[in-house]
Order: sequence, then structure tokens, then C-alpha cells
Amino acid sequence: MKSKTLLDNFDYLTGSQKYEMTRNLIAICLFLNNKKINNETVNSNIKKLLKEIPINIKQNIANKKIFLREYKKLYNQLFKIILKGIKNGFQLKAN
Repeated sequence: MKSKTLLDNFDYLTGSQKYEMTRNLIAICLFLNNKKINNETVNSNIKKLLKEIPINIKQNIANKKIFLREYKKLYNQLFKIILKGIKNGFQLKAN
């Protein structure tokens, strides 16, 4: 997942880069939970799950300590789900 780059390079990324990686992580989370993915749901879940307002991430003024703690927790949860799915074989249904 490209979202790991944010954890490894937080201090070197621009706000826009952080926001895009955050959106990617949240979109994966929504997808795995069969939720609708659009700008509104992604941004509201950024606020809900990562305890940060999306504009603060874009402007590179997010609270680093809180944001990284929540981001890492969510990333690790999703990574475990994905690895478990790979191990057990994903069953994606085509519509």
C-alpha cells in the first residue's frame, strides 16, 4: 500500500502529498467495508477515523503526534485485513 510512505516520510512530504496518501488509506478502508466512496465520505471518515480535519492535512498543519498515532493504527488494521485476505483468498464478486 502506498499509504505507508506517509508513515516513513511524514516530515518530508507536502500537505498535498499527505492528504492524497490519507485519502488513499481511507478509500481502501471504505472499499473493504463495502461503503460508498466519494469526496464527502472520504473527508468525513478522515475526520472521524484520524481525528483531523482534511484541510489541516492539506495545509500541512495537522497535529503530527495525534495524526500519526491514528494513521498508524488504521494502517496496521487494514494491512492485517489485506494479508488475511491474501492468505485466505479474496472472493471479489463481479457485478
